[in-house]
Amino acid sequence: MAKKKYLIGLDPEIFIKDENNKLDSAIGLFGGTKSDPIDIGKGCAIQEDNILVEFNTPPTDDYDTFLDNINYCKSYIETVLAGQGKELHYSSSEKVTEDLLKDDKSREFGCAPSYNVVTEEVSEVNVESMHEDQYLTRSSGFHVHIGYENPTQEFNDRLVLCFELMVTLPLLEADIDNHNRRLLYGKLGDSREKEYGVECRSLGGSLLRNDDLIKQVWDGVHNAIKLAEESEYTEEELRSFILYCIDDQNNIKKESVNDVLQELKIKKLQTV
Repeated sequence: MAKKKYLIGLDPEIFIKDENNKLDSAIGLFGGTKSDPIDIGKGCAIQEDNILVEFNTPPTDDYDTFLDNINYCKSYIETVLAGQGKELHYSSSEKVTEDLLKDDKSREFGCAPSYNVVTEEVSEVNVESMHEDQYLTRSSGFHVHIGYENPTQEFNDRLVLCFELMVTLPLLEADIDNHNRRLLYGKLGDSREKEYGVECRSLGGSLLRNDDLIKQVWDGVHNAIKLAEESEYTEEELRSFILYCIDDQNNIKKESVNDVLQELKIKKLQTV
């Protein structure tokens, strides 16, 4: 398989809290939507997404640029929040109170369905079918976009499977996800095909909380690319490793994850 040049970009979401350390809403603080984000310079943009703030970084093949773009966006958002006595809160899932759900935007979940490479099914959040506990859960994702020349669905699917094995599963214990965001979205294998490649949607937004974790994501993505390009595992074999790690309700079985990481000689990434 020919070597390709890969570009990595992000569109993660982050919670915010007020001066009393209480979960707050980003609605009305930043502006911007998925179809019309706010340009903040350096090729970056921000927008409001449900009650969270989301930012977008331009694709790059250079780690220092990747990290600088992330920290630039975080700093921009922090400056806006500081003027109102608020701050970023790094968590992958939180329970909200009804007072945060008065605006219609707070009741919107996503804008497009995902394709799950593991289950080979299309999935989307169905608000009408949620029970109350699910409805009061909000989640943040650390969505990683991988671009490369002449993308194909076949290699995209292979990349997503390798991403789960080399990034999501090794970082599972580092992800602060107290309310199981994967009941809503972000299951192992969730992805969106793009004209430039693929978006991997399984990581939680809590992994944005420091530079060390961001570096581990970057390194893990490149390990996934290497596995996708160089390993002799078939797609079905890669899929079987991941299926071994989830139960019938798509919950991740941590003991099984450890078995798979040991089998593939994948190092569990550091919890920071």
